[in-house]
Amino acid sequence: MNSTNSRTILLKKMMAVAGLIWFVYLIFHMVSVLSFHSGEAVFSGFYLWLNSSIFYPILLALLVLTISFHVFIAVSRQLSNNESVGER
Repeated sequence: MNSTNSRTILLKKMMAVAGLIWFVYLIFHMVSVLSFHSGEAVFSGFYLWLNSSIFYPILLALLVLTISFHVFIAVSRQLSNNESVGER
């Protein structure tokens, strides 16, 4: 296996990890929104905890980094594929 193939495989795996992080966030977000049905006190308490904890800025930074990485790699791979196909 040459270095180009192993780099491509590594980038695909890293994109998959970014997708998994977003999937876990989606599940977390769905559960947090479901806390709305537990009453106003539970809902407000959860969001007060979330906004005052160190978890929130870390989560935001992680989500911004992973989506930026995912989009950058996807666009660069597509442009690379377009170059390799050439003019038709």
